[in-house]
Amino acid sequence: MKTRQKTSKPDRSPHRLLRVLSLGLTFSLVSAEYGDAAEPIKPVPIMIEVNEAKAELGRRLFHEPRLSKNDTISCATCHDLSAGGDDGLVVSTGIEGRTGLVNAPTVFNSAFNFKQFWDGRAHTLKDQIDGPLQSRIEMESIWPDVVTKLFQDKDYPRMFQESYPNDPQIISRENIKDAIAEFMRSLITPNGRFDQWLRGNTGALNEQEKEGYALFKRYGCVSCHQGANVGGNMFQVFGVINDYFRKRGNITDADLGRFNVTGNEADKHAFKVPSLRMAAHTAPYLHDGSAETLRDAVDAMFEFQLGREAPDEDKEAIVAFIKTLAGEYQENNYQFDLGQSPMSAEFQEDRRNGNLGQRPAANGVQEISTAETAQESPPAEIAETVSQNGKARPLRTGRTARKASKNGKAGPVRTGR
Repeated sequence: MKTRQKTSKPDRSPHRLLRVLSLGLTFSLVSAEYGDAAEPIKPVPIMIEVNEAKAELGRRLFHEPRLSKNDTISCATCHDLSAGGDDGLVVSTGIEGRTGLVNAPTVFNSAFNFKQFWDGRAHTLKDQIDGPLQSRIEMESIWPDVVTKLFQDKDYPRMFQESYPNDPQIISRENIKDAIAEFMRSLITPNGRFDQWLRGNTGALNEQEKEGYALFKRYGCVSCHQGANVGGNMFQVFGVINDYFRKRGNITDADLGRFNVTGNEADKHAFKVPSLRMAAHTAPYLHDGSAETLRDAVDAMFEFQLGREAPDEDKEAIVAFIKTLAGEYQENNYQFDLGQSPMSAEFQEDRRNGNLGQRPAANGVQEISTAETAQESPPAEIAETVSQNGKARPLRTGRTARKASKNGKAGPVRTGR
């Protein structure tokens, strides 16, 4: 049963479980909440179980331009799996050159998001497929046309029959969505250097990166970015301490965020907290693509979410830590160190040519069970930010992240190397 998210007035009670103080994060309270010696960020599972036939069908559909009205746009157009799962643009370009309204997020690790899209309007991966396919500024297609085109292909009828043998319709809207969603569940990036460190490989991070993680917790970034996806499990107002939209100006409907879904005044400018897992490879940042580099995004978070200053060396250490979060996906290793701006001409040229450098995985990685799934979100209402003047604003946490589904016919698909 679907439930509407409840909102409440800020609770300034001293009995809150965790406060992100202007003087730093009292991290021992986080450890108490999660268990002794536990970290708030969890590793991405090394393997995840999906239905292999459906996932392969979904892979082909994900790259199929015939899903669009004029056969020019596929899911992969805006979500390039060789380049971080996004398109590197401020906003995406859809059918006939029409431009999008918000920055395209990565599809990697999206199975761990508790909802989909910046405003959370889709509950599941399957639900979200209708949006881009039918959107006038993305694919502008209709399902009967898509089904007809796929029926005319020499391979799709057979592949659908193999994946959905008991469905008399074979190729249908629901089966197309189900196959794409199954493929998207497989898009995980395990074995990042930070995950190796979490599993006991103390040499996987250098001293700056370790300090960056400590600062990430101390400053309170972890109150919104935690779990296996380092985000994606709650909504938060952008500009919780300082008003980002008043400073930027030119407020659009897309800037209203979650309010467009709920109509609740408290949800104005609230967005799903983005995952940081692939952040080193998905510039530009923020829902409007206004932050050109990771450092720009970190600066914005300090100004508008934390409302405080920090030395440059602290911010650079946090950036270095964020770069360790990406992992591996099949033939692509996303663990290289970005020594240049992600938006530089050199980086963009390398991205187009598939020449992005690689960092070899460190030794001593502890293997985890195939049954391991993403860590669930922390309990609701465990955190609130407190600005330097002492005025508290609540963090509105959402339901726990949906675990990857398991099918009785599924077999494990290794997405790491």
